[in-house]
Amino acid sequence: MYQKWIQNTGSAYTGYVSPAIWNNIIEEALFQYIEEMYKKPQDQQERDFATSFIATNVRVTNIGNNSLNIRPITITNMVNTSGTNWTLETNIPFAPVNLPAQIDIQGASGFTDNPNGQFPIVSFVSSVKGTVVVNFTAPAKVGGSYIVNSGVFSFQNIGNTVPAQLIDYLHVLNIKCKFTKPVYMPLVTNSTSATPITCTVNWYNNLRSSSEKNNVLVSMTGWVDNTNANGNFYIKKINDLNFQLYSDINLQDPVAGNANEYNTDISFGMTYYNAAKPYLSTEKISNQNLPTAKSPRYENTNNTILIYGDPLLNLVCTEVTIDYLRQPQFYEAYSYNNDTYSGLYIDSTDNNFDLTTIYAENMLFRTLKYLTDIVAMSIRDGSLIQFNQIQEGR
Repeated sequence: MYQKWIQNTGSAYTGYVSPAIWNNIIEEALFQYIEEMYKKPQDQQERDFATSFIATNVRVTNIGNNSLNIRPITITNMVNTSGTNWTLETNIPFAPVNLPAQIDIQGASGFTDNPNGQFPIVSFVSSVKGTVVVNFTAPAKVGGSYIVNSGVFSFQNIGNTVPAQLIDYLHVLNIKCKFTKPVYMPLVTNSTSATPITCTVNWYNNLRSSSEKNNVLVSMTGWVDNTNANGNFYIKKINDLNFQLYSDINLQDPVAGNANEYNTDISFGMTYYNAAKPYLSTEKISNQNLPTAKSPRYENTNNTILIYGDPLLNLVCTEVTIDYLRQPQFYEAYSYNNDTYSGLYIDSTDNNFDLTTIYAENMLFRTLKYLTDIVAMSIRDGSLIQFNQIQEGR
């Protein structure tokens, strides 16, 4: 691609651009292309060209504090306490991460053998003024001392799963959030060992059978004998006091009971998994705009996506499914659900690899146009700008 750009621009005429400079401006060109594509969401052809930068249906289940980290976090200090025991500090807020997990450190410098890479996390410790200390295990210190504020870190779950942190996040396209809202009345008094399980409640209610228009699950825990009734289920309403449990929304896969259980007074909740809309600061002044489990909201702040279900009930988000634009400089190979997805960042050394196996060919040509515009404007080459505009039909 580097050679193609030199050929298109005629470097002998326009002036030499070193590979290092080219690497910087190709990143700027990629961002410009993505931004322009994002501004025209109605253009399906444009979206098809940029499919390499769009991540879809990424499911994240380790949501901490109803927020999702979307940026690498700056390290303010790092110390080797003893042997293989290390600590690092940051004063940038981030969502808690469930353990076990790994920390991914990049760019730390000052030590003879810098602890850059992925290492197991031992614990998190909060201290004054918002400082958070992360304890992790890495090879023992050889020598040197940490250069303050060098390096960033992110999180990686142990195992072949989606990262707990979307370090390649650029723009959200769609986000669905899972919330369970408790139902305080009625209570479930008994369940059967039949197939499907039939549950009886102690009061008349407004429960409705599940369907595509009523995509709501009943969530129950606490069954001791009839343990198959614990979990999330679609329901078929029999009458005002009885409903049956199914595993699918079409009510074709009944859940089999494994014991009769009576007079348990099990509380239950209604689980919603719906798309969230942005939550603007100007909307927070009115209770009419309060998020609910059925209509969740989200906002971006402090390098995180904050998710709201119902602030008054303090509902906990247990899962999100997100579509988003990915930052090109973080486009690397990763694994998800036991499948490996290839990735390659474009730079001046990529001259022996067929980029079209990853990127759409038209997207590469379009990016070269943005690249030429950037170079032409930086060296104030009016003829090159005009030539590029003619090529694009502008």
